[in-house]
Amino acid sequence: MKRSAIERKTELKRTDSLKRNAALNRAAAPPEPEKPIKPRKRAPRTRKQQVKVPAYWTSGVFATHGRKCFVTGKPATEAHHIIKAQVLRRELNARTTVKQLEQILGDPRNGLPVSDQPHDDHHAVTIGDRRITRDHLHDDVFEFAADLDRDHGTRLVAWLDRFYPATR
Repeated sequence: MKRSAIERKTELKRTDSLKRNAALNRAAAPPEPEKPIKPRKRAPRTRKQQVKVPAYWTSGVFATHGRKCFVTGKPATEAHHIIKAQVLRRELNARTTVKQLEQILGDPRNGLPVSDQPHDDHHAVTIGDRRITRDHLHDDVFEFAADLDRDHGTRLVAWLDRFYPATR
């Protein structure tokens, strides 16, 4: 079936678009003012969450374990928390006093002297195969974790097993 062109029976009316838009704008309700976005408020930090790693911790790590990097053998420039301070705070928050938590965070047995590159590689998210391995850790950290497990009921030895692989 062949289709024929549509023919208009009346001419198109030409209207003034400005008048039409003005009439539409008058009929529309005024826009609601935008509500400012309020930032979410965090719960106030407890006293134990505010406990910082003592300033003497790095020098204590170097005094206990020397200034040689445990990974490369080069001179160490930084001290690495083997068990993160965040993990210690979370595990020990309800089990210790503020004074005990300060002493635990300042314990040099939880430190490892390292140079810049291995430390950066360990904390890099994308470099999973360059993490510090269990072979590089000293025996004091396992004693430190076992002491906390025994005295405070934590599971830090299991955390070490999971977080520090045996080999690369």
